[in-house]
Amino acid sequence: MGYVVWAQRKISRDVSYQVTGTARPLQISYVPENDPYQRKAVEDGRLPWSMSFHTETMTAKAGVAVTLAQEETGTATCTLRVDGKVVATETSNPNSRMVLCFEPD
Repeated sequence: MGYVVWAQRKISRDVSYQVTGTARPLQISYVPENDPYQRKAVEDGRLPWSMSFHTETMTAKAGVAVTLAQEETGTATCTLRVDGKVVATETSNPNSRMVLCFEPD
């Protein structure tokens, strides 16, 4: 009887999160470089906000989520870059209090 060993492939990449706009977010949550299966958060963030890092993660996807206060009238735009290329950008709208940017499949 044989055994199959699955090799885990490292992915080396540069990740950049950026959040801009006129809103004042309640929270900015993001996938950190050192533990891609956890989320970190910035409470009561101020815009513009950004974070960049180089990572050697396994296969986790990068992502950032912005939550706005219920009474917030401004907008927030998140942008996610991987190796300098924009892979996701989204802007909040009056009907949504959250904006998400995650790497596509």
